Amino acid sequence: MIFISCLLSTVYNLLFAIIKSVFLPFNFKYLLMSIAKITCNLSFFLLFVSLQAQQTAAYRIELQTPKMQDSVLYLGRYQGHKTYLIDTAYKQANTNVFVFEGQHLPPTGLYFIANNAKKNLIDLIISEQSHHFTLKATKGFDVKDIKYVHSKENKGLHSYLKLAAQNYAYVVPLQARLPILKNQNSDSVAIIKAEMKQRHTAELAYRQKLLKQYPTGYLPILFHLLDNVEDNQTYIDASTDKQGNLDTLQWYNLRKQHYWDNIDLKNDNVLYNPFIGGKIENYFDNYVLFFDIDSLTTEIDNFMNSLLPNSDMYMYSLWLLLNKYERSEIMGHDAVLVHMADTYFTHPGKKIHKIIAQNIVKKANARRPILIGHVAPELRGKDSTLRQHALSEIQARFTILAFWNPACYHCEEEMPLLLEYYKKNKAKYNLEVIGVCSTPDFKGFTSKLKEWKPDFLNILPMTERFSDPDYNYMETYQVDGTPLLFLLDKDKRIIAKDFGVQHIDMLIEDYLQRQKNH
Repeated sequence: MIFISCLLSTVYNLLFAIIKSVFLPFNFKYLLMSIAKITCNLSFFLLFVSLQAQQTAAYRIELQTPKMQDSVLYLGRYQGHKTYLIDTAYKQANTNVFVFEGQHLPPTGLYFIANNAKKNLIDLIISEQSHHFTLKATKGFDVKDIKYVHSKENKGLHSYLKLAAQNYAYVVPLQARLPILKNQNSDSVAIIKAEMKQRHTAELAYRQKLLKQYPTGYLPILFHLLDNVEDNQTYIDASTDKQGNLDTLQWYNLRKQHYWDNIDLKNDNVLYNPFIGGKIENYFDNYVLFFDIDSLTTEIDNFMNSLLPNSDMYMYSLWLLLNKYERSEIMGHDAVLVHMADTYFTHPGKKIHKIIAQNIVKKANARRPILIGHVAPELRGKDSTLRQHALSEIQARFTILAFWNPACYHCEEEMPLLLEYYKKNKAKYNLEVIGVCSTPDFKGFTSKLKEWKPDFLNILPMTERFSDPDYNYMETYQVDGTPLLFLLDKDKRIIAKDFGVQHIDMLIEDYLQRQKNH
């Protein structure tokens, strides 16, 4: 009503002044008074509009702090393993008050306030239910000293954080005592474990109580992400027979089946917290069994298909899984990179930069020829007498390719061990070894052969042919460091790669057992 009155009054006075100046004798004094009145009304009108804009800010968070040197604080959002700053607040004059506000409500999620030293001071929820409230931290930023005003949801979060902080302070010293008491007093260990379990159970019960108090909003999302299926007694009871024996396979299946219960993966808000990344990784580490690459890539595709394409959650999960398996030290996981490149980056969506997608596909194509199960690329070189040899000429049930460098410290240790292993097991496994020098340094190559006196073949690329694509097998075999070993079967298919001499027996025996089972 005030807004409409101001507007009508301004228009009325303007029209009246114009009409009077046109149809009545000119009165300069009256015109000045009318202009002044119109200006006053316009000023009041603009002030009112400004106040209205402030009152209708999409979010407004006031933080009252103790005396502190910081004159600026930052509002940030958790997004899985990452954090993003979204707003800045400056200390108001002659106060210890900071105000974050904006005209666009940020996504519902868990946020934090940080100082210039990048230290998180306070965690808070911003949502449709909680976007205009006050934080009182006048005594300090310890969780017990913070008060949330006009935000029931944050009060619930705060009460849980206080309990979790108390439990953490209590349990950490107990955990430190366990290794000391382990071999001394079994009764004390049992008592400490019982106390820790009691605290954990009480914390879970309190979370359930809060879920009943706050059935909507962001708090339930946070608590369900924190849920651990191993804590669910229902699954244990359902997997235990009358004699008290636990069927571990059934228990595993139940936990995997219900792992994502109460978590809507199609809702991007699930992403805006620091817990979702660990939840995804824990699922793939502990609930996805790595029988073979096909089973693993199927699980990845099933998970990605449960997300909304091109959503923030989809893109975050895609990069998380790509980085996880690209950097994995588990043998064979490089095939996941190839699968993901073929499936998700060959024809990328709008949110994946074309050049980035091309680089990922290029990297995958470089690894494709040496995936486990593939026939090893042909390899040719010359020995110390300059006689040429080829991998395909080797006739043996098992062949080991051993890439080494004359200047490599680790090769000094590993190659003599490989020579010793070869002498002992050549006949047993019908085994051959080809040592491949990773540099065209002929002098260094021959010098090391004289020192080691290997019984197996060693070759190297010649200097004049080193740049020839047909001979550039350092790139083909992705030799980023030495020593690097490959185990091949009789058809020169790759059985294993990047392992130590101490693993050869196990790898061969495992292969023979699998062949026998087939």
